[in-house]
Amino acid sequence: MFSQLKSTPQQFRQWLLACDSEHLTSDLLAQLNKSLPNPDELKKLLELKNEINDLPDAEQYFCAVSSNFIIKNIL
Repeated sequence: MFSQLKSTPQQFRQWLLACDSEHLTSDLLAQLNKSLPNPDELKKLLELKNEINDLPDAEQYFCAVSSNFIIKNIL
């Protein structure tokens, strides 16, 4: 899913913060909702924030967006 975005995790975060409907289609948001990490996994990702570049792609995206808000509140 994230490889199709052709964006960085930081850009994806900006799209979420801006509620950018041009990039965040309803299909993409539905896929994102299905693949959200649980709260414990999000906490672990936040602990790894300083090592974000060493994480797999999906974890990089979730780590980038989880630091300032809870993803589920957007979806």
